[in-house]
Amino acid sequence: MSNEPKSAKCSDIHFTWIKRATSMKKIIVLILLFSACVRSPQDKAKALIDHELRTTLHDYKSYEPVEFGKWDSSYTIVADFPAYQDLFEKYNSSKKETEEALKKMELYVGSIYSRAEFQLWTKRSNQSIKDMGIYNHSMDSINKKFKPEFNGWHIKHSFRAKSLAGNLGIHHYDYYFDKDISKIIKKEDISESSKTEK
Repeated sequence: MSNEPKSAKCSDIHFTWIKRATSMKKIIVLILLFSACVRSPQDKAKALIDHELRTTLHDYKSYEPVEFGKWDSSYTIVADFPAYQDLFEKYNSSKKETEEALKKMELYVGSIYSRAEFQLWTKRSNQSIKDMGIYNHSMDSINKKFKPEFNGWHIKHSFRAKSLAGNLGIHHYDYYFDKDISKIIKKEDISESSKTEK
């Protein structure tokens, strides 16, 4: 009896295993290549920050990263909503009017000849205080109903860079990104000097 059929079967088995091994190697190589190409969320964010700084810094060549903070989720805040912002602006406007009216009242208080002026500014002060109460109540109502919602991501970044005058300084910013990390939607200057100016 001939052994040829058995030899043929063994050859087929060897060929199949070689084929499978080759396919596995290809898959492993593809996985490694894919892993190398896929960037982490932090890497995407850093690339967006770098691109933004290239267009905003006076001297990008002087840019030196110091620290990237914790990568974290970002949520909506009540102060970002137009209705709340409108009320807040009106509240501040009324506050300024109240302060101005109180200064005028001090100026005219006790004067017989300026009694009409004193009464006028007293009336304006009372109205401004009343308006402040209304706006404050409306803001409180919005605040109580407000529920934060996930709207993206954020990371703090500190870096050194030269100013327009050529002075090297350190800067601290909080960068906010959309859910897909495709763009920067907001950045906040969190430097001590910025807080002092406000």
